[in-house]
Amino acid sequence: MTIPNHKDVFQLLIAGILNASIDNWRNTNLPFFQQAINQVACLLALQGKDIPNSSNDWLDLFEKPIGNWWPGDNSELDLESNLQMIYDGQPEDWLIEYFDSRNIDLSRLGHSLTSFRSEIDQSEINTLRQWCRDNNQPLVYSAYREFLIRNPWTTITELGNFMVQFNVKVPILIQSFFEEPRSEHYHGGKLWQCPYCGGILRWQFDRPYCVRHSVCSRVTSDYNSRLPLDQDPYLRILKYGSHLRTCVPGIPEIKLFDICREIPGVRSVQLWPGFDAYDLRINFTDGRSWAVDVKDVSDPGTLRHTIDKSIGGLLLTRSSDDLGWERAFYVIPDYRVEWNPGYQEIARSDQFTKDVKLITSSQIVKMIKTNFSRSINHDISVGG
Repeated sequence: MTIPNHKDVFQLLIAGILNASIDNWRNTNLPFFQQAINQVACLLALQGKDIPNSSNDWLDLFEKPIGNWWPGDNSELDLESNLQMIYDGQPEDWLIEYFDSRNIDLSRLGHSLTSFRSEIDQSEINTLRQWCRDNNQPLVYSAYREFLIRNPWTTITELGNFMVQFNVKVPILIQSFFEEPRSEHYHGGKLWQCPYCGGILRWQFDRPYCVRHSVCSRVTSDYNSRLPLDQDPYLRILKYGSHLRTCVPGIPEIKLFDICREIPGVRSVQLWPGFDAYDLRINFTDGRSWAVDVKDVSDPGTLRHTIDKSIGGLLLTRSSDDLGWERAFYVIPDYRVEWNPGYQEIARSDQFTKDVKLITSSQIVKMIKTNFSRSINHDISVGG
């Protein structure tokens, strides 16, 4: 008997969980999911470990830290051993991040994976970015992306008003990122808004879930302050993938953007300069600029992989006329460190230099304010 490769099985398991969760676990007999748990069962049996008896038992297992049950050397996964694959009945957000940070070709794991709503929906923003690059339309790309982050739900009228602002014919209409609410979004005959990301909650067994449940539910104490929306036949909501992979991760970017624009000493802040070379370019009144890349990643080891992949490109922008900077920062939301105090140390890349650092949102805001104060004091001392 050929023993399955541990890494391949782990990747297949991630894909199987994501695939089965799309319809809220209504069908756990999908071939892709079954193939994954069959291979995990084989590895468990070889180590003499207990094998779950039912689909519910498997789901309960995946809610436990992977270090407690994974039938192999945890270090080979390059993940924190306390990570869960499922949180409160929903896939943890690091599962998709795992593929993105490791350049894993999803299609080679099985054709079922390519049908993910998240992958299909995400392809349109990537196509838009490429069109904007090819046609030198940076403002179109920034406007689209900002609209998707600030408007997880909207109306047909607002979508139409958004499109008329451009003097070029954009091949991808903003309407394509939205859809009508589904039955799973209604509870008590109403739609309910997530207090964190503003998206429309989904309901399962009378419980609310957002598309990134492990973030939104924890930040809002299980959506306690959720608000109902009035019935509107013209209301539209972000598609699953756009909400999951553009809207929610973009919230820390937009929040930092809004804060920085109001800090004295900041002349301007650019969103996604150079078609997303990095997230924010903060331009100070003294002529200096800082580059900021905001990363909201649940697993610090995965973030380290992401930084290792991207830091070379960031360093190349340093001497650019339009993208140049004196200092650069990878910035994480404060709640990542609150939930995992060792997060920054684990995620810190060996490729960092004295001018490239990993800090939290509150830390960079403090640094910007301190930078302005020092500049003022320097000007006073020179003038005096």
